[in-house]
Amino acid sequence: MFAFHRYFGLTYPVLLDPSSHAGSFHSAGAAGPVTNAYKVEAFPTFYIVDAKGRIAWRSDGEQPDALLRQELNRTARA
Repeated sequence: MFAFHRYFGLTYPVLLDPSSHAGSFHSAGAAGPVTNAYKVEAFPTFYIVDAKGRIAWRSDGEQPDALLRQELNRTARA
């Protein structure tokens, strides 16, 4: 995921959630502590956190850039 973030030059922060058992294309790795706490079931999962630290928007799976920008802007204006 970090490579994806760097490759596309994304300017928003990304959270890496390492676990004690890394996965591969052939076998799933163990869930990390954030994955467990937020009950992440799909990758990627997007969370937009507002200035007060609350989850303002959440979505599983790939999302269009326009939707992500819209939700980021909406949260920034709130």
